[in-house]
Amino acid sequence: MSLFKPGAEGKDRLNIFVKAISTTEFIRTFGRSAAWVIIPLYLADIRHISFIVIGLLFFLTSVISLPFSLYGGRIIDRIGRRRVVLVLPPIVFTLFLSLTFAIQFSSPTIVVETIYLFIAPFGSVQAIADNVIITDTTTITGRIEAFSIIRIAGNVGFAFGPAIGGFLAGISYALVFLAPAIASILEWFVYIFVVKETKAAIDKDSVILRKIRFPWNDKIFMGWSLLIAASFFAVGQWGPTLTLFLSTDYLFTAYQIGVMYAINGIVVAIFQLPVNRLVSKLSEPNRISLGLIFYAVTFLLISFSSNFYFILIDIAFLTIGENISTPPITSSIGKMAPSDKRGQYYGVFQVFSSTLSPLAIVFGTSILPFFLKMPVIFWGIIFAINISVAFFIFFYGTGNRLKQRLAGEDSLPMQPAS
Repeated sequence: MSLFKPGAEGKDRLNIFVKAISTTEFIRTFGRSAAWVIIPLYLADIRHISFIVIGLLFFLTSVISLPFSLYGGRIIDRIGRRRVVLVLPPIVFTLFLSLTFAIQFSSPTIVVETIYLFIAPFGSVQAIADNVIITDTTTITGRIEAFSIIRIAGNVGFAFGPAIGGFLAGISYALVFLAPAIASILEWFVYIFVVKETKAAIDKDSVILRKIRFPWNDKIFMGWSLLIAASFFAVGQWGPTLTLFLSTDYLFTAYQIGVMYAINGIVVAIFQLPVNRLVSKLSEPNRISLGLIFYAVTFLLISFSSNFYFILIDIAFLTIGENISTPPITSSIGKMAPSDKRGQYYGVFQVFSSTLSPLAIVFGTSILPFFLKMPVIFWGIIFAINISVAFFIFFYGTGNRLKQRLAGEDSLPMQPAS
């Protein structure tokens, strides 16, 4: 059976688009996850950049991503999904290859930082386009399952990427950034040969966008998006901040940290669908709140022991929380977006999440030096933030208007444009 053979009608998880986007997600995450995990270590250990500056670098990637997300979402709605996804991988390839050479030949730090800054904006547009394609081609009832399949594929890549990246970093940091360059070309081929257009272009001849609108009048969506973005802030210490904490306070090696992230990917791959079934009767707000509680407790437990195996077990439970909360986030935005404005709605949501998520890194890396030897206080603060956001999401989820929007009306997925 061909990997990209269309599935049976109504089987969203076998949808050819789900298969294709899952494949690109695996390839992309396999390559880029190592770069995402290793870049803080490279900047701290080799370039001797402070924690705060590293946090600000991640925040700046978000700031630069904001107009890309807004314009990207609008362009996706106007000229079609496929035309956008065909342009992005070659650009990302060029950026990662440039970063590889910059590191290999010890270019000035500002050059390395500048190149890295522009990778995330194009990645954010790619994520929006993928989400819109899946929303176009799945039913409301099958959408969480479809996004879960894509997430599993990405996390299988994440299971291997950081571990291999940690190994490659021991040979040469440049090799870590060559991998995502090669991966970008591979995913490009999948887009070329498999992904067809899922919505006819509104404007085939022009991409000039005079107005980029926020759906201010859609107060339910705006409130929901801000709350979900706040959840990204709450869990935002999972990443560069945790990496720096473990490498500096607990003296974990790059390889150990890579293995830790590999455990995260493996747990997603094995348990995502069983977790979906276990919590299937919970509403999206309740699922997200429950996931944040898992995050809160497991973040706090990090402070209790520096034992490597204890941390691995703790990360496995943290990932269960991730499995609970992540798929309904993406699915809920698709439910609330009008069919002709999906790019716009996902783009606006990306703006909010891409602003608050790196602010969490700035926050974490700013206070980490003060509490490096007092991990209970540091992770206690993170615990309190996660519990607070979980409460607000749960409370907002009790509103009837939000319940009605998230209930939606099931419909047939869009057919590919001829």
